[in-house]
Amino acid sequence: MTVWKAVLDINEGEQTIEMPRGSTFLYAREQGTKLCVWYKVPHEDAPKQPWQILVMRTGQETEIPTALLTRLGCGIFHDGALTLHVFSVIPEYRSLR
Repeated sequence: MTVWKAVLDINEGEQTIEMPRGSTFLYAREQGTKLCVWYKVPHEDAPKQPWQILVMRTGQETEIPTALLTRLGCGIFHDGALTLHVFSVIPEYRSLR
């Protein structure tokens, strides 16, 4: 098992990261000026799969139902003037669209 990090786009909205199959999220937060997510990878050689992430500002609305979101954490930027909340979106959401 290893821990990997992905740097997210700091712009709000949906984005996709590629993770080895079987990986699980640990948490998300800022690292310097970047918004990152860390996850456990059980087998580095496993085929990669896309995983959908949602980044939202405080007070921003989304059309994705709450039941389909899992909170991973948040990043606080500009001395607290900007907080970005990070959620994973369950894979079934793509097939519901």
